[in-house]
Amino acid sequence: MESARSSAVNSHQNGKLFKLYRLLNPIRWLVKSTKQRGFRQTAAIGLGFAEDYLFDLRHGTDTVRSVEMDALPFSAENKSNSSVYGATKARPFLTLMKELKLPKTSTFVDFGSGKGRVLMLASQAGFKRVIGVEFSPELCQIARRNLQKFQAKTGTGHQVEIQECDATQFEITPDQQIFYMFNPFNAKIVGQVIANIGRSIAIAPRPCWLIYLIPLQHETVVNGKVFRTHLARTLYGAEYQLYTT
Repeated sequence: MESARSSAVNSHQNGKLFKLYRLLNPIRWLVKSTKQRGFRQTAAIGLGFAEDYLFDLRHGTDTVRSVEMDALPFSAENKSNSSVYGATKARPFLTLMKELKLPKTSTFVDFGSGKGRVLMLASQAGFKRVIGVEFSPELCQIARRNLQKFQAKTGTGHQVEIQECDATQFEITPDQQIFYMFNPFNAKIVGQVIANIGRSIAIAPRPCWLIYLIPLQHETVVNGKVFRTHLARTLYGAEYQLYTT
């Protein structure tokens, strides 16, 4: 009896400690970020986080929570070459789309589209056709539910589709000019995707753009020699590289 009571007390104390840890974690981030970035940029990043949660609350979607690929039960040849799913922040993305003034009549392709956040944002930004490329059946299912809820809430009628396939096997067609990645793969897969884009451009010459958030494989993109120019852009703490042919 005493042992059970002691266990219950310990459990209660551990629960309180966990809640305290969850409270202190963002406070530590706030202090560290303010020292590194300054108050204004830290406030902008914090506002971005809040807006992302509000995005899901407003539309009834599930996009904010990250997902480790190892936690998903599907099997695929390139699963070990993929990164954790994380949602693109809405404010930096939409701001960037306004700045770039890309042709809205061209097809927007998101490689590693996950739960579909960028597909909804690209549709919101005015692109008439949007394609998400995702090889996880579980994430595709979540994304399709999210899209249904988003379109029902917003009345957005633009054509948005999700193709469940490996990014290296995705067929790139002449109508596709704008490509997006949020650090979804390692260098091996990024290199193959860039090569596929290059072959498509060689068959059907056209201007193309690549928008790469957290560009860890920047050198791989540059070495692919498909995109001739690139520009770094940081918006509300989101680091982008913009590539053009």
